[in-house]
Amino acid sequence: MPKITTNHHWYSFKCRNEVPKKILDDQFDYLDENCSYNSFLKYKGTWYHISDFSIGAPEKWDGYYAHSYSYAVVIKISEDNAESYQIGTWIL
Repeated sequence: MPKITTNHHWYSFKCRNEVPKKILDDQFDYLDENCSYNSFLKYKGTWYHISDFSIGAPEKWDGYYAHSYSYAVVIKISEDNAESYQIGTWIL
């Protein structure tokens, strides 16, 4: 049975200038500097951009990032301001 683990805390997205330059150059060089300013996050040591997440996550979640067939990161974006999110792990 799939299981999602989260602490249900809300976090604020990080601005582009809060992401280390090496991470921006290595992982996010395809992003336009003007369109990706306040949409980064770091979870369990890994940086993500909101565009990394796919639609089709389990109920009550807005997106997922699959690391493997049996492990994904899920995200829920706040409805009131879209500047905060909840995050968790989804294990199949």
